[in-house]
Amino acid sequence: MARTKEIIDIEKLLDWAYRVQKVDRQAAGGFSARGPQVSTASVLGATAVLGVRVDNSGFAARTLGAVSRSSPDDALIAHDAVLSLADMWLEWADLDQVEIWDRERLDREGQIVEQRNGAWWRVPAVTFGNVEPLPVRVEQACSAVLVIVHAKAGTRPEAYEDWAEAVTTGNRGGRGRKSHIGATSAEEVMHARAVYLVWHAALATLAAQLDGALEGFEVTGPDVPAEPWIEAKQAKRVLEGDFVPMKNARKPLKQKRKK
Repeated sequence: MARTKEIIDIEKLLDWAYRVQKVDRQAAGGFSARGPQVSTASVLGATAVLGVRVDNSGFAARTLGAVSRSSPDDALIAHDAVLSLADMWLEWADLDQVEIWDRERLDREGQIVEQRNGAWWRVPAVTFGNVEPLPVRVEQACSAVLVIVHAKAGTRPEAYEDWAEAVTTGNRGGRGRKSHIGATSAEEVMHARAVYLVWHAALATLAAQLDGALEGFEVTGPDVPAEPWIEAKQAKRVLEGDFVPMKNARKPLKQKRKK
């Protein structure tokens, strides 16, 4: 008789693999000690130095025999899928916009990302003539690190669902000014939301990759919203009687500056 699989959301599966089975600890002796190459000055770099080790060379296939038998195969398969996640890249496209680049977009637009002097830069894959376009600085978003750190801690990246732009106040000169005392800046919010989108995209990739690949689970999801700040804003407007449909809502990472 075939075993009935448990239907489980991808986020809950990762929680089981890393918090319950602690698969990364049991497998710690099976892959190299090299860490992800990220800037420790960035938010993602600060996450990476927590000690998560990343190896994208087919972990489960190399170490299955060496890992403790008490670790379920499904946890190992999920762990291997996490370690195979491709990185993404964050780019400040303007003073008020963060863009996300993945491998598919880079290929589609004829771009590559390369490391120069410890920093990451986006450049054309092919140049014509003697003039090479100026490279664009990007920040590495290590998808595997994001997934593992938050799965182990049982958390999600900060999305600032209830954030609102600083209130403009007047002064004696008649000019308005924004008060940022104790407030999170728009730039910080946009960066955090870009990181959240990378994390959510990683969950979606894992759910698709693990669909039908596990013995005991049928993976679904992710159930967590892709843009919770938009849903929070809509819920607030519904309560206030000022509902705006999704198609008319402002783009999440685009903040318009008032003149």
